[in-house]
Amino acid sequence: MSVPATPSGNRAALVLSGGGAAGAYEVGVMKALFGGKSPATGFRKLDPEILVGTSVGAMNASFILSCPDPDLLTATRQLEHIYLTEVVSGGVDCKSPIVRLRASPSAFFNPRCYIPNPFAPFLQMAGDAASLATAFVEHSIQFFETPDTVDHRLIGEADFTALLDTSAFRQLIGRYLDPDRMRATTRNLILVATNWENGAPTLFTLDDLTGSSAVDIVVASAALPIAFPQAGVKGHPFADGGIVMNSALAPALHAGAREMHLVYVDPNVSSLPISRWPGTAETAYRSLVMALAAMVNHDLDVAQRINLGLAALNRARQQGSAAVPGEARDILYMLGAAESNIPADSQFHQVTVHRYIPNRAPGGAFRWLNFSADNITETIELGYRDTIEHDCARHQCIIANNA
Repeated sequence: MSVPATPSGNRAALVLSGGGAAGAYEVGVMKALFGGKSPATGFRKLDPEILVGTSVGAMNASFILSCPDPDLLTATRQLEHIYLTEVVSGGVDCKSPIVRLRASPSAFFNPRCYIPNPFAPFLQMAGDAASLATAFVEHSIQFFETPDTVDHRLIGEADFTALLDTSAFRQLIGRYLDPDRMRATTRNLILVATNWENGAPTLFTLDDLTGSSAVDIVVASAALPIAFPQAGVKGHPFADGGIVMNSALAPALHAGAREMHLVYVDPNVSSLPISRWPGTAETAYRSLVMALAAMVNHDLDVAQRINLGLAALNRARQQGSAAVPGEARDILYMLGAAESNIPADSQFHQVTVHRYIPNRAPGGAFRWLNFSADNITETIELGYRDTIEHDCARHQCIIANNA
C-alpha cells in the first residue's frame, strides 16, 4: 500500500544514515527521488530544504551540495560516477579509495597495479611494512606502560585500524568537497559526528565547514570505529556519528521538517540469518545492527507520538474543551520528545516520515567494507528500485495526522 505524498510546500528533509559501502544505496534512492520517480513524493521531484548526513551519509550529502550544477539529479549522477570509478575497489591506483588492507599480496597478482609504475606494488608493500612496524613499536611501548595483567594488556593493545589504510578516503573527500559552493547554497546542511571525549552527538552546519575543517568534519563523521581511527576537528577527537545518532531524525525535526525522507541502509534484523557457528565478527555485526535498529525505531516512535499529541490538542481546541485522559497521555508523550535529542525550544508540528530500507539481506558482517564493483553497482540499483516501488506498509512510514 503506497501513501500519497505530503502536499508540496511542506518543508522537506532528506536524512541519510551511515553504513559504509551501503552508502551506494542512498545514491539509488536519491536518483529516484530527485528524478520524480517515486510514489512517496507523488512522482514530483523532491527538492529538500534540509539535508542531514551521518557517516557515509555525510559524505553523500556534502558531495551533492559541492556539485557545480545545482540540479540535485545532476549532482546525484555525478556522485554515482564517483562511486563507480573511485569508490569501488581498484578504481584508482589499483586500490580502494575508502579502505585498503595493508601488506595484502593482491596487488602483486593484478597487472593494473604495475601501470604506470612497475615498482608500485613493491613501494606500497614497503610503505605498509613501515606503517605496521611503527604501530607495533607504539603499542609495544604502551603495553609495558599499562598497569594491568599481561592477558588484559595483550587484548587491550590489539589494534585492527593499524591493518587498514584509510588515508585515500581523506584524499577523496578533499578532491570533491567544495566548502565555498556548499555555503553558497540556500539549503540547510547538518552533519553528525560523535565527540570521542564525552560521547555526545555533535551537529556541524554549513557555518562550520570552512577551510581544512570541512574535510576534517566529513572524515570525522565517517570514522567508523575499529576500521577508521578517530579524526580530529579543531583539536578535538571525533568518531562516526552513527555511534549515537545513525538516523538523525531529531535534527531534521528541530530544523522545521514536516516531510522527512529517511534513507536507512542497515537491514531489518529479522532478515539476518543466524549462523550455526557464529564468529566474533558476525556476533558483533548483529549486535550493532540491533542497536542501530533500536535507535531508529525509537526516533520513529517519537515522531508518531508527536503526531498523536498534536492531533489530540487540535481536537481539544475544536471541541473547546480540555483533552480527555487518553488524549492527555498522548500529549505527555509529545512533551517527552524533548528528551530524545530534540531541543526543548522546538516547535512541534505534524510530520510525515518516508523510510527507505534495503529490500534484501546484506552480504555478511563485512558488507560495510565490500567496495567491489559488482556490490556497488547492485546496491545503487537496489536503492533506485526500492524507491520507485516505495511501499509505506512495508517500510513503516509515519503519516501526518491532521484530524
